[in-house]
Amino acid sequence: KINDNVLMKNGEPIALDVPAQLVGKRTLVPVRAISEAYGCFVDWNDWNNTVVIVSDLSKVPVATVNGENISMGYFNFVLCQVEAYAMQTFDFSAEDLKNIWTSSLGSTTFGEYLVATTLEQCVYTKANAMAAKAKGIGLGVADKNSMNAQISSLVEGLGGSEQAVVDGFSTTMSAMAEFYTDNKYAEKYYDMLTKEAQMSEKEIKKYLDDNYIRAKHILFTTVDTNTGKPLSEKEIASK
Repeated sequence: KINDNVLMKNGEPIALDVPAQLVGKRTLVPVRAISEAYGCFVDWNDWNNTVVIVSDLSKVPVATVNGENISMGYFNFVLCQVEAYAMQTFDFSAEDLKNIWTSSLGSTTFGEYLVATTLEQCVYTKANAMAAKAKGIGLGVADKNSMNAQISSLVEGLGGSEQAVVDGFSTTMSAMAEFYTDNKYAEKYYDMLTKEAQMSEKEIKKYLDDNYIRAKHILFTTVDTNTGKPLSEKEIASK
């Protein structure tokens, strides 16, 4: 109702920060509340003053790898990890990161660099997970228990609320679970590749024999190459 700060959704009251109001011949309603009532994800983009509304973070793609989508929820979850790593590495606070987001970094900005790094990590993880499945690699009970433990730990760290995780990472539980699953496949694929690449002692010795040079003498000049004059005893001893 106009001037009422309560929205009714299937009989359930939802409090509004701003009531619906008449402006001229138009009825204006708070976009976040209306969108969230329909199950959409809503966010505000500070950099271009735009409201972002996404119907389903688990389904809207930001990229495609060999026919498989990387969803916005998947991407957002990885982006939060990349941001956390950047804050830890450079000793930034969340406010510092926000302030430095648009700062110049060569031909790009710091924020664009983090976004590009995130996309690269998403593609890497998804591609390696797909390669693992193509090789017939599967996930066992221990792998699934490990992933569930990671998710549980994350939820507990945010007060035991899955909604806090969803809101904090701008993701969905299914998108987050998809990333952890892909990451586990990628880990197992990497393990398989490193085992296949192992060499015997005999193979290592042959490689060294074929590719390395043995030096009997190493010579150092005792004169200054610019002037042709002998170096001092101290300089020679240092060499």
